[in-house]
Amino acid sequence: SDAYAEFDALRRALGTVEPTATGLASRLKELREIAKMPGIGFQEAIQGDVRLRSVGISAEASAKILREFANAVAMTGGGKAQLNEITVQLGQMAAKGKVLAQDLRPIIEAAPAVAMALKNMFGTVSSEAISEQLEKTGKSSTDMINMLLTEMEKAPRVTGGWKNSLENLGDTLFVAKAEMFEVADNLFNLQEKMEGMAKTVEKFVQGFKELPEPVQKAILGITALAALLGPLSYGIGLVITSMSSLVTAAGLTAAAVGALVIIIGSLGIAYASVASTSKDIEDATR
Repeated sequence: SDAYAEFDALRRALGTVEPTATGLASRLKELREIAKMPGIGFQEAIQGDVRLRSVGISAEASAKILREFANAVAMTGGGKAQLNEITVQLGQMAAKGKVLAQDLRPIIEAAPAVAMALKNMFGTVSSEAISEQLEKTGKSSTDMINMLLTEMEKAPRVTGGWKNSLENLGDTLFVAKAEMFEVADNLFNLQEKMEGMAKTVEKFVQGFKELPEPVQKAILGITALAALLGPLSYGIGLVITSMSSLVTAAGLTAAAVGALVIIIGSLGIAYASVASTSKDIEDATR
């Protein structure tokens, strides 16, 4: 299941910042609740949390960032795609320790409400002017993010609507499919079986590469013929079925229909033979 594969990858990524099983389960539950807010999805919540905490932001601050910026995004009708872009830029800003235009501008574009908060705090949205003010007070980009969160908490809360309900339903179905397939994997050991299949394919390919060239050509020829005959036989079946319907409708018997099909088939073979012979003659006279 694609859902289980993606969920498993996200959970393993989250496990890099939540090494204990208890902590991981608790954090997944917390992020699932955050993801029910407008402006954020479950996958984006996990990715954003890992992204932010990997550069030194605390679990508490990360959760607050996800909540406040999701609300800011939803204030202008944005969604989880915009929130994902914001967490990328915030992570880069925190890692660099500076407020640069290349990081701040995409955040403001994704959540215009952030611009108002910055103006209330610094009187400007210019990254250069903000950096100067931070340097004078000995503060870093992480300090600025925390200050920004405090200011953003003053903004009105966006309530969920039809769009949010659809996104929450999609997240619920995603998790349900992943968890169902996980149960099946645990019961039937599907992952080990897939790994075994992969090894079998590798051995087959290696064995094929070691075969003599004439044998390789013969096998590839048969494979290509089988691939061609599949759709061709299907097409012929459709033609025969259609002709049978038409001819029967005209009042002919089943035997007559069969004879007609044989005649048309013979004409096709004869045409192919003539065409082949003509080509041979043409090649010989060049």
